[in-house]
Amino acid sequence: MRNVCGSRPGALDRATLGHPGRLTYVIAENEAESPWPSLQVERGFRPDQSTVTIMAAEAPHQFYNQLSNTAEGILTTLCDDMRISGTWSANRSIA
Repeated sequence: MRNVCGSRPGALDRATLGHPGRLTYVIAENEAESPWPSLQVERGFRPDQSTVTIMAAEAPHQFYNQLSNTAEGILTTLCDDMRISGTWSANRSIA
């Protein structure tokens, strides 16, 4: 944002909270060790073509469970957070 758009904190950038995806997420494939075809081949490109996949992604979600002392209890809380965050009603405006 700073290099491309000239965004400066307090001027063009008015965010109070940030996340790593605000600027970029970069995930590379390890094609040499993967048991599956590469994403570019799966999407119809030749193996020798260089491709980039771009997508919009949400910020990481924070959740906490201060009562559980087991992995299962914490995982249950994570699953509940994912279920609630992924519902349409959680993201709509009420008029």
